[in-house]
Amino acid sequence: MVDYFEYPTWQLRNHVRWGERFIILRGPRFTGKTYFVRKVFEEFNVPYIYIDVAGIRKIKAPRSNFIQTVKKDLNGLQEYTKTNIDNLKFPNCRYVRCFLKQLEDREEHVYVVFDHAELLHPWETYGRVFKGEIDLGKYVHLVFVPASTPLLIKKMGIYDPDAPLFARWKKYVDLEYWGAGDVKRYLEERIPGIEENEIWYAYELTEGAPQFVMKYAEYRRRYPKKKSIEELKKFVREKVLEEIADSKWKQRILKVIAEETSSGRYMRLKTIQNILGDNNVKDMFIQEVVNTNFVYFDGNNIRLKPTILSYVL
Repeated sequence: MVDYFEYPTWQLRNHVRWGERFIILRGPRFTGKTYFVRKVFEEFNVPYIYIDVAGIRKIKAPRSNFIQTVKKDLNGLQEYTKTNIDNLKFPNCRYVRCFLKQLEDREEHVYVVFDHAELLHPWETYGRVFKGEIDLGKYVHLVFVPASTPLLIKKMGIYDPDAPLFARWKKYVDLEYWGAGDVKRYLEERIPGIEENEIWYAYELTEGAPQFVMKYAEYRRRYPKKKSIEELKKFVREKVLEEIADSKWKQRILKVIAEETSSGRYMRLKTIQNILGDNNVKDMFIQEVVNTNFVYFDGNNIRLKPTILSYVL
């Protein structure tokens, strides 16, 4: 893994070595942030607690709150949580402030990873609690892993002096799409005898998005080329639709972009306005669609990224 995430591994190792209190993983969608952070903390010799906010919200019972569900999962199947700390208990603890305080009371350094951190709700409440921990705590180190980096940054209010986490985001880890050479090397290592035409087609579809490249290799070890591509498209479609299921508006706009930008073409924002016939579409586009981080947008020209999204939406 380190061969393909060498720079972000170096960044995170340095932050851990110097005991940084607040770290953010940032990067485009599908760069493998979840895969990376889980693998790295499994390899690092430091205590950690991993919490998938999206997963915890999915299994939370109606009368339970977020931390109660985290505790239950940590002490049970660890389906959406994981830790390397033995006998971790949180007696009489119902809220995140108490959760962090009891970790502080252990007087041992621990890294708490919030995956899909932008989904924490209500954000203002969590922001104030995290501010207090960063400013006054000593042993708890926070790691935020967003699905959508722009949405997390927007919620953190990094340009708003009144936001609880203003000026506290100082250390980050960058994940990026792989280059053509890395994709070629990765696929050749995992799929013996793969032809160059297939490698370049996979690269064009994924644009080097690590999550999709790794998924394609996984399918290709089991299926022929054609079925592997079909399975990858199915995986991408289900993943994206699940994330935008809460908004018919986002689904509508992304479908329009997909129809107009197949094979990596661009379209103009004005074209979307004309197709949808809505004077407010520009504002809605900026607010609702760009923040999903499924699109490349330079202010006028738009396309879905990576290209495979145009084939599945």
